Amino acid sequence: MITQKELKDIERMADKAEKLAQESDVERAKLLARLEAKEEVEAGPFGAHIESSERRSVSWKAEFVKRLGDGLAKEIQDGTEPHRSFRAVVTKESK
Repeated sequence: MITQKELKDIERMADKAEKLAQESDVERAKLLARLEAKEEVEAGPFGAHIESSERRSVSWKAEFVKRLGDGLAKEIQDGTEPHRSFRAVVTKESK
C-alpha cells in the first residue's frame, strides 16, 4: 500500500527541490553579473564562465511560408535580430 507518509515525504521533497531551485537561480544571476563585470574566478577545481545562445524566432513563419513562399520568409528571418540569452555556468574539473 502506498502510505500517506510516502506521499507526504514526496511532496515535502518536491517543495524543498523547488525552493532550492529558486535559490540557485538567484545565486546564478548574481554570479552572471559578477562574471559580466569581469570579476576573476579563484583558482581551484571549480570554474565559471558565461554561456550565451541566440535564436531567431518568427512565430508566424509556417503560415507565411505557406502563403508567400520560403524565400521571402528566409529573407525576413535573416533580417531579424537574434534573441540573445546568457547564463552563468559552473564547471568542475574531472579527475
